[in-house]
Amino acid sequence: MVLLPSSSFSFTDYYTRLSDSHVLGESIQAFALAKNHTKAHQKNLTLAKIGDIAWLNSATKLAAVDQTVSMQLAAWYLSQNKLTSAEHYLLTAKSLGSTAAISELAVLWHTQERFDKVLNELTNEITLWDEAVANAKVHALVATGQISVLEELLNKLQVTPELAPLYQSTYQTLVDFDVLNTANVQQERGDQPVAREQHCPLSITLAASQLNDLKRWQNLAQTYKGSKLSQFLCVSRIKYIPPFAHDCNLSPQPPIMCDEAKLGSKLSAIGDISSDYLALMLPKGGANVHMGILYLDRADDFTVFSHELTHLLGFIDEYTLSATHPVCQRPSNELGWNIATLPSTALQDGYLSRAVAKQMPWYSEVSQYIENVDERIPLNRPLSPNGFGFFQADTCTSSEKNSAIKPLQQATLLRNHDFAIPEQYLTLLAKDVHKYKMPSYHYNIGVALYREKQGSDALKWLNQAVH
Repeated sequence: MVLLPSSSFSFTDYYTRLSDSHVLGESIQAFALAKNHTKAHQKNLTLAKIGDIAWLNSATKLAAVDQTVSMQLAAWYLSQNKLTSAEHYLLTAKSLGSTAAISELAVLWHTQERFDKVLNELTNEITLWDEAVANAKVHALVATGQISVLEELLNKLQVTPELAPLYQSTYQTLVDFDVLNTANVQQERGDQPVAREQHCPLSITLAASQLNDLKRWQNLAQTYKGSKLSQFLCVSRIKYIPPFAHDCNLSPQPPIMCDEAKLGSKLSAIGDISSDYLALMLPKGGANVHMGILYLDRADDFTVFSHELTHLLGFIDEYTLSATHPVCQRPSNELGWNIATLPSTALQDGYLSRAVAKQMPWYSEVSQYIENVDERIPLNRPLSPNGFGFFQADTCTSSEKNSAIKPLQQATLLRNHDFAIPEQYLTLLAKDVHKYKMPSYHYNIGVALYREKQGSDALKWLNQAVH
C-alpha cells in the first residue's frame, strides 16, 4: 500500500472520477454528503425522490448558489402550500438572476394581496416583465388607488409588443368598471347616467376597490339577471371606488361595518352614484345590510347576496336573532313584509285576536278566507289556498317579552340561504315595492356625517336620500 500525503489528494477529484465511472459506492456517497460536497448533493438530487428528506436536504444546500434548484424548491413548497418557504426560495432564485422567479413572485404576492411588494420589490424594467408581472402591477395600482401611475403604465404596455394583448383586455376592463379618470375615457364610452327601466323601480351599484372583486360582482350580477328579485331591484352599474377597506371592521364573524363618513368623502371624489343603493365587496367579514348599504364578503356566494338584497326590499330574517336585536325590542307591524312582532302574551292558546291579525302586512291575503271565523284566528296553520297564515317565527325566540309572526310555514331564503324566496313574498312585494324598503345609501352617509358633527355636509347627503 502506498500512502499519499494529504496535500496531494483531492477528494473532490476522487469523487468525480468514481461518479463518472459509475462505480460510486454508498459509503463514499454518504461520506461526501456528510462533508457537504457540492457534487454529492447534485448527484443526490438525481437519485432521491422529489420531496423526500434526502432530496430536501441536498436541494437546501444547493439552493443558495443554484437558481434552478431554488426554483425547484420553491415549486415544491408552493405545492405544499408552504408559502413562506416558497417565497424565500423564489427570492433566492431572483437574487441569482432568475427571471422566472420574478414572475412567480408576482403571482404569489398578487394572490396574497401584498401590493407593496408587487410595486416596490419587483423590477420596474418593463423589458424583463412577462404578463404575470404586468398583470400584478396593474392590479396592485388599482388596489392602492394609484390611478395616475396606472395610466402611465398602460401607455407603456400599449407600446410593448409582448404585453399589448394584456393591455387590450385590461384597458377595456378598466373602462367598464370606471377605474380610469382620464377625460377621454368617458367620451370614448359615451358615458350617460344609467337610465332606470320602467319595470325596475329600485337600483343598486355594485362597488369594490380591487379588480378581482369587481369581476366577482360581474359574475354575481350576471346570475342575478335571472332572479325574480331583479324585476324590483336592478343592478345599475359595477363601479370602482378608491381603497376603503382600511376604514372597515373586517373580523371574520361579526358583520362588516365601515366608517361611512369617510366612505362619503371617497364617493364625493369619484362623482355621483345615481342608484338608490350601494353594495360594497370586502375581503372578509359577515355580510349584512346597514340601511342603504349592502356589505358582502368576497367569498360569499349568490345565495348570500340574494338574501341580503331581500333586506333592502323590506324583508326580515326568519332565523333566530339576538335578544338585543332591534327587531325584537318592541311590538311592531311596520318592520317588513314578512315579520311582525307582538307581546308574547298576545298568543293565547294557539290563537290570535282578529284585531291583532288585521295589523299584519299580509292580512289581505287571508281576510276573505276567514270571514266566517270568530274573533280568535288560529295560529300555525294555512288559512288560504296558497299557504298564507299566521305562523310563529324563530326570529325573536331569544326574547322573553316579544314573539315574531310570519306569513308562511315553509322555510324561505330569509331562514336559510339554501331556500328560494317564495312566490307569495313576491306577491306581497309587488303590491308596493317602496312600502318597507330601506332608505337610499345617501341616508347612511348623511347620518354618519351628522354624528361626526359635519352638519353642512350631512345636510347635502340627507337632501339626496330617498326614503
